[in-house]
Amino acid sequence: MSGENFYSPKSGVVLARIDGQPAETACPSQTSCRVTIPKLGHHPKTVAITITTDSGTSNPVFFRYI
Repeated sequence: MSGENFYSPKSGVVLARIDGQPAETACPSQTSCRVTIPKLGHHPKTVAITITTDSGTSNPVFFRYI
């Protein structure tokens, strides 16, 4: 995932959620984040991904399974 401001100056925490479930992140810079998709109890065709930092929560980005 790429974007801007993947940085939490106060806590250093970048939280991703996939369909509301927490997901592991690795964010080597303020413009790049890798998100590990957790196992979901259902098999959705599309999931919503949000990123939360000290600045707030992003609008959802939708990932479609093929």
